[in-house]
Amino acid sequence: MTLCIAAESRRKVILGSDFRGEFGDYTSAENQNKLEWVENVWPILIAGTVARAHDLVAAINWEFSSVRAKGEKIDDTNVAALLRAATRRMKYQVADVITGGELGISYGAFLKNGKAYLSEKAFDDIESNIRSTDLSCEAIFTFFHDQRPYIYEIDGKGGVGLVDNFCCIGSGSWLANASLHFREHEYDQTLRTSVYQVFEAHQLATRAPGVGEKFAISVFHQERNGTIVWERLEEAGARSLARSFTLLGPKKIRGLKLDIKKHLKEFNVDTPPGRDE
Repeated sequence: MTLCIAAESRRKVILGSDFRGEFGDYTSAENQNKLEWVENVWPILIAGTVARAHDLVAAINWEFSSVRAKGEKIDDTNVAALLRAATRRMKYQVADVITGGELGISYGAFLKNGKAYLSEKAFDDIESNIRSTDLSCEAIFTFFHDQRPYIYEIDGKGGVGLVDNFCCIGSGSWLANASLHFREHEYDQTLRTSVYQVFEAHQLATRAPGVGEKFAISVFHQERNGTIVWERLEEAGARSLARSFTLLGPKKIRGLKLDIKKHLKEFNVDTPPGRDE
């Protein structure tokens, strides 16, 4: 898979992503831009199967456009509902792919007429396959309202949740999450510290399968007039972060002075610690 990170920092959001892309089950390359856009305004990071991720972004754009066409506003009160509607649309499309491949019909036709010409077992098997198939992608959507950032995680099952402080997706998310939790990253930390911690999380997450070595970092914020400002970390900044990681990141254990044998107590296997002798 990949690694994408979003982290808050004093009304700004830092977005970081590698360039490892998956094209089907057997092909990957470090040439995939993970930063996409909703309405050409709101940044969204994608992970997972590239084609499915693009379909998800398209579904979100469709929902936003539908609301705009009605003359309705999009703000912090309804954006989560729009994202959930988009994932429902996406899951319906996935079901369409399955019934189209199995039977050459749409999912709607399957639900309406499938039991008329399929055995109960065949119908149940296809329905079970649809229920167990996920979106094959994840996303982090960043939204601003009144200069306040909102970070939403969209998981592989189509769940949508508002997250605090930071969010990580992709195969490297476990290591990146552990790093940011260890650093106790919070929204009120300085931009300098926050950017380093996002960079450090990626460096540690490269130990996970599927995480690319290249990593892009951007910073977003909203001005008073509603304009979204996008700033991108330059190569010189990345080199500076790498030097900081050399000083501050984990290192090989050398010269450890600890007589651990003094602090180990032998127990009988029949009477482990906590049991009466």
